[in-house]
Amino acid sequence: QKRRMAAITGTDVEGLLHFDYLLVALGRRAAAATVGGFHEFAHHLLDLESADKFRSAIDSFTAGSIVVALAPGGTLPIPVCETALGLADKFAAAIKKGTVSVSAVFPRGIDDALHGAGLFRDIGGAFEKKAVDLVENFPVERVTPRALYSVNGSCLRADLLMVVPPSRGHSRLLAQTTG
Repeated sequence: QKRRMAAITGTDVEGLLHFDYLLVALGRRAAAATVGGFHEFAHHLLDLESADKFRSAIDSFTAGSIVVALAPGGTLPIPVCETALGLADKFAAAIKKGTVSVSAVFPRGIDDALHGAGLFRDIGGAFEKKAVDLVENFPVERVTPRALYSVNGSCLRADLLMVVPPSRGHSRLLAQTTG
């Protein structure tokens, strides 16, 4: 009988793991480089420093258009929804006055982004109630200092912009079988 083992190495554990069946879940990695201008012009939540920079930008924001977008291949639509709704709450008076607008942007439909999860059945209603513009079928291709462009050339003006980048799997997994 073959002995099946996996060598585990990390900052807090090291050793051999014996197994009969092994399932490896590597998670995802951001593929932000596929969106032109992402690192230069878009706020994001990929690390604490960037999240803090976004918070500072929100704190100093007084008027204009806020766009929160999910890039094509992005697998985290909930931060887009939560951020758009939270910003709509923060700027509710300015939205009512017409000095601020908030848009939530998705590469395809919102149902597709949420994979039809019944839990989020009325997110469109929540957006409508808080005056968040829902922009569907806008696959982000690139970001500039004041705009977001889709693959078909459409443009959305943005004075404050946060983008959830695409995700991809890890490039490789090295495996060794011992006999």
